[in-house]
Amino acid sequence: MELFYCKSPLPNFGDDMNAWFWDEIFPDFRTLAPGRTMFGIGSILWRANVEMFDDIVVMGSGTGVGILPDRFPDATLFQFVRGPRTAREFGLGADRAVSDPACCTPLLPGMEPPRAPHGDPIFVPHAGTGALPLDWARVADGAGLRLVSPSGDSRAVIREIAGARLVVTESMHGAILADAYRVPWIAVAIKPNFCSFKWLDWADSVEVDDLRIHSVLDGAKRAYAALRSAGRWPRDMRARLGAPDPQDRPIRFARTDALSQGQEYRINGAEKHRLRKRAARFAGTLEWLVARQLRQVAQSRPRLSDDRVLADRQRRVFARIAETRALLTTAAKPADGADAARRPTRPDPFPDDAHR
Repeated sequence: MELFYCKSPLPNFGDDMNAWFWDEIFPDFRTLAPGRTMFGIGSILWRANVEMFDDIVVMGSGTGVGILPDRFPDATLFQFVRGPRTAREFGLGADRAVSDPACCTPLLPGMEPPRAPHGDPIFVPHAGTGALPLDWARVADGAGLRLVSPSGDSRAVIREIAGARLVVTESMHGAILADAYRVPWIAVAIKPNFCSFKWLDWADSVEVDDLRIHSVLDGAKRAYAALRSAGRWPRDMRARLGAPDPQDRPIRFARTDALSQGQEYRINGAEKHRLRKRAARFAGTLEWLVARQLRQVAQSRPRLSDDRVLADRQRRVFARIAETRALLTTAAKPADGADAARRPTRPDPFPDDAHR
């Protein structure tokens, strides 16, 4: 199989870890089912991605951004998805909702939990937030935290998270990896188009029912939303007064579960450019405001899933990998079985009865 995941020009450890994670946890996947494409870690189940392929195997992917597919290829195998909200969007059974596969990272060779006591509390911004022209190291320091950039080498970022005492994170995989390494974490939303759906999808998967996402710069974001709505009003009115196009069809977006009065602050490329310019102009003030609010956020109660729930989700991920291997091996089994016997496989860290 080929591996598909988000490869953005802006490095992001949560996406970039796909490049080595699957070779560690499912080392024979590339030799199975030539012509198929495995969808890995990330919010990648949206229409433009799905339409590129004819034969998909979904291994822990989620949705929450972009336009949902009208349909999946007939040969699609939904082995498991990130969480119950993704499962409901696609009409899948509850048994297909396991969790984000990254929860198994501490079980991989070379990625074991550190032996040393946990160190500094850290701040992990979203990759898009980290690209804003602000001094994020100074912001983190002003909040009593140490900056860990999500654009760093993925293994190095994960080790920083694993060795922290507390993780304040806008990056969802900052929370997923902290939770996997049993490091308490606090979720924070800074960027205007923060996607709460994927956070809630994952939190539901590990039974964190009291998830709180602390929103920073709410006043600035509300002002931005009001200005944006005012500028869009004439265009919206023209669209309403015009005759509908008979070729139009309903476009289905993932439910956003927005954080603030049902408002999602969605922005396009031009608006992102304008926001970056404004951020540069008011950098000092923004840095001071964000640092002050992050310091307050860091004093709030952190979250952590139950040990037993995490262990169960890890077992289920390994069970789905074993099931996928069996399904795809049976579909293209060598005549004498010799080649299959020589294929590399990752030893299952759980006993067989743990999968039942």
